[in-house]
Amino acid sequence: MRVVADAATEDSLMDTARRHLTSAERCADDDPEGALVLAYDAARKAAGALLAHQGLRSTTRGGHMAVADVVTAQFPNVAGLRSLDRLHRRRNEAEYPDPADYDPGHRR
Repeated sequence: MRVVADAATEDSLMDTARRHLTSAERCADDDPEGALVLAYDAARKAAGALLAHQGLRSTTRGGHMAVADVVTAQFPNVAGLRSLDRLHRRRNEAEYPDPADYDPGHRR
């Protein structure tokens, strides 16, 4: 979705991303799943700041994956951006575990 580029929005997203990274580092040993979620959110918000700089933002229909897809398509040679998809999958695994992983009686 096209929006007016806004430096305040970009700065806010980057500030949040930095805070999430700091928090992820602090809790990584005690809460690795929480740290993963924070790291993913930090990466997603930093990517969102890049889109905001261009006057773009995702919609609820495209959501997180749209941000990762657009940024990765724009900058295909930036290896770290390819990690967004991997972080997204790992975050989903942590947030929505397969019932078979914790319930040996669960049938697929």
